[in-house]
Amino acid sequence: MSNKLYILIITFCLSCNVLANKLVSDNEALIITFDNPVDGIGLHNISNIGFTITTIDDNPVAGLGFTVEGGMPGHGHGLPTAPFITEQGSGIYTLNGMKYSMRGQWLLILKVVSGEYTDDQFTLVLNVSL
Repeated sequence: MSNKLYILIITFCLSCNVLANKLVSDNEALIITFDNPVDGIGLHNISNIGFTITTIDDNPVAGLGFTVEGGMPGHGHGLPTAPFITEQGSGIYTLNGMKYSMRGQWLLILKVVSGEYTDDQFTLVLNVSL
């Protein structure tokens, strides 16, 4: 299989998972479930997006710390804001300060940097069209 076709298939699968508001972590240890679609906040809106982290067995995971990275790889720039994640308790978190400055494909990476699942992450490929 060619590299381009492989990348296209992976991008499609990741996009489908995000549209369903659920995504399995890169190490397949955790599941993130968003309260609302991450790509549906619209342009130029600074938004907060709630989500829950569970294990594959559906047990809530509390006590995780995250960094947020991303941008538009096709345009060579990062995120227009400095989003951050806060914990509400019992595996419930909030992604604070998300904003998209233009339509197109965005990459969002939520890296677990503390807690039991350090070194895992969620990689979201988003198509912003609103």
